[in-house]
Amino acid sequence: MVDKHRINALLRNRIRAFQLRGRCKYCFAALTWTICVVAGFWVLLDHDSDTGSENSYIRGVSAIVVRHHVEPIERERLKPFLPAEGTLRVIMALHPKCPCTRTTLAELERLLAAETNPAQCTFLVSLPSGQPISWIDSDTTSFARKLSEAEIMVDIDSKLADQLGLKHSGAMLILRADGNVSFAGGITSGRTCSIVNPGSEAVASLFRGELIEAISTPTFGCPLK
Repeated sequence: MVDKHRINALLRNRIRAFQLRGRCKYCFAALTWTICVVAGFWVLLDHDSDTGSENSYIRGVSAIVVRHHVEPIERERLKPFLPAEGTLRVIMALHPKCPCTRTTLAELERLLAAETNPAQCTFLVSLPSGQPISWIDSDTTSFARKLSEAEIMVDIDSKLADQLGLKHSGAMLILRADGNVSFAGGITSGRTCSIVNPGSEAVASLFRGELIEAISTPTFGCPLK
């Protein structure tokens, strides 16, 4: 004779086991999804805070480190860019295919709008040798062209930028009429972030006509080469 109570108990146990396996699958799926989200966020954060340099000490949180000096540049290399007396010259290296640089340009536009000390902007737009001039046409280049007092210079193989020590798109120099460089580096806190940072604060001070200690900050942009 079949023991109904035993059969019912076996059925209940199987149902519980099935339900448990179902819960485990859901838990595993939820855990996998969480790991993927965290990993994706970390990758994006790392990319945003990556200066493109091989030096690890200017990545991530350490990238806010400011050097209170500017590497010397031969005066002859700066001579073609000297601004008129009483004005500043902004020199920025620009890779036309670098989307990160639009964040830098937006920050520069904001700073220029609030300036009291006149500034002239020269953009060294990289063009690989052998490419047609139309290669530089992009949203990034168009943004630069629209800025006040903007001058576009086509820089074949980034030679001019290299002579001035500019290695990444968005890297800037601010030059005074006496030939001194008051600022070198970037004005954003990440590739897609333009909150107030040491670079933007320094440039804002210069645009207000204040004399500051020459500083150098990291640049968040694609390599020019």
